Amino acid sequence: MEFLKRNTTSILILLIMLAAVSFRIFAYGDLLLSVGYADTPSYIESAAEPLFSWKLLAGKRLFTTNLIYKLANDPVQCPLLVMSNQALGIEVDRIIQPCFENIALLQNILAIFAWSLLAWTVSRHLKSPILKIIGDALLLTFAFTPQIAEWDYILSPES
Repeated sequence: MEFLKRNTTSILILLIMLAAVSFRIFAYGDLLLSVGYADTPSYIESAAEPLFSWKLLAGKRLFTTNLIYKLANDPVQCPLLVMSNQALGIEVDRIIQPCFENIALLQNILAIFAWSLLAWTVSRHLKSPILKIIGDALLLTFAFTPQIAEWDYILSPES
């Protein structure tokens, strides 16, 4: 009982985070859904270089992005099925694209983890227990809005 009294704020923050993460996972569809963007083919092309080759390490795209896109580096067997380009007025629905589902899942998991870690860190640095709870809830509410969450499904390094 003493443990609960001492850690009430932390427990409430964790419950808020659990509710927000659950909402994020279940409200926006399958985490494997994805959509390509105008630059996505260049990431696939850059990742097609041999592992640890100079072109992969110091090419036109970042090495870490190239490593992630190596998960789907065969454009013949893994074509990009849907591409969106809002600048040209082309918007398409997200689908589960063979070979890109691991990238979409990784992007979604990293985004959920990063936003949750930020919310936890911010709440830990606030002094007032009520401000900790409000800060955590507000940050996660912003992080998991449709406009932010939908970005995680775009196949690009910014996601």
